[in-house]
Amino acid sequence: MNEVIGYVRIEIKGEVPEQFINECQNRGIVLWDLENDKNGTISADILTTNVKDVRWVAKKTGCKFRFLERHGGPFFVRRVMKRYGFVAGIGLFFAVLWFLSNLVWNVEIEGATPELEHELRLTIEELGVRPGVLQSRLPSPEELQSIVSAEVSEATWIGVNVRGTTYQFQVVQKELAEPHEDAAPRHLVANRDAVVHDIFVEHGEAQVKEDDYVEKGDVLISGLIGNEENQQQVAATGSVEGEIWYETKVTVPLERTYEVIEDEPQVHHRLLLGSLRVPLWGIREPEAENIKQEVDQSNWKLFGYDLPFGYEQKRMYETENYTQSYEEKEAVEVAKEFAKEEIFDHVDVDAEIKDEKVLHHEVENGKVKVNIHYEMIEEIVEEQPIVQGD
Repeated sequence: MNEVIGYVRIEIKGEVPEQFINECQNRGIVLWDLENDKNGTISADILTTNVKDVRWVAKKTGCKFRFLERHGGPFFVRRVMKRYGFVAGIGLFFAVLWFLSNLVWNVEIEGATPELEHELRLTIEELGVRPGVLQSRLPSPEELQSIVSAEVSEATWIGVNVRGTTYQFQVVQKELAEPHEDAAPRHLVANRDAVVHDIFVEHGEAQVKEDDYVEKGDVLISGLIGNEENQQQVAATGSVEGEIWYETKVTVPLERTYEVIEDEPQVHHRLLLGSLRVPLWGIREPEAENIKQEVDQSNWKLFGYDLPFGYEQKRMYETENYTQSYEEKEAVEVAKEFAKEEIFDHVDVDAEIKDEKVLHHEVENGKVKVNIHYEMIEEIVEEQPIVQGD
């Protein structure tokens, strides 16, 4: 740390130089590497921040001092700045080198047909991925992968890698199954217990009707058509929706505490030098007691290699905790919303609620416990091959 702040070596002369040393200690001025020669002269190292105080002590004790050596960052910078042309040239060289190594020079797409490659290139160009763009202005590879995978529906998977100045996209295309005109004969059977809500037969023969109760494994649409004398086997197709019953239990506290962001964030910017963080601007810490922090770091690269330099942005939000209280009826309504979310996490995407009923609720230890019954409409079919002897 002394090398960063800077320090000097001084020589102290006077009738009683020891008095100078004692006065420095009384004022909290740190001296180290003290040497005393035969002439009564004392040499010592002090921080540059203490030079002004040392002048005052020397005047008070009747001593004189002079600088022997100067060490540390400030003096190094001063010497370097005298050769500003040379320093500016080196700085400009590395700045241009860093800038060029952080541009996108090439975009490669592997594993895609020409049509899919064209579609993918249009998508990534809309996201800014093209030669000549700074990599720091683009989304991360993980974000790019998520976005392009959602946009390009004909791909099963799209991987994104950054190799130096090249963005590589590896594509795994969907393999569309060839249509089978002669699908294997099959029944459509119930995949769970239910009451039939609606039935639509495309091929095959219905074995149930609306409001029938079926158990798991019961045949809903048969793949056997015709009479016993002229019976044929077909691939049954169609749709059967059933009413399914669920019961869920939810607990909601009568008091809930929320963390709310009060104001715009206070932003700190720092230059990363290895493990050292050098403040650029935004040094003052917020005075609030409750602080929420978000930190973003970007490491600088040179031709794909990580440099020991980087940039950090820290956003600090002042937060307040608020307590929300519920009446018993309000807590029950909140519990119903939570229960719906839980139910839809466990049923088909196309499922819908036919009926909802609160079976029981009670207040215990500051919490409302609610039992809720649901009647859901869901697809209940699964395929079952027809084997010989059916």
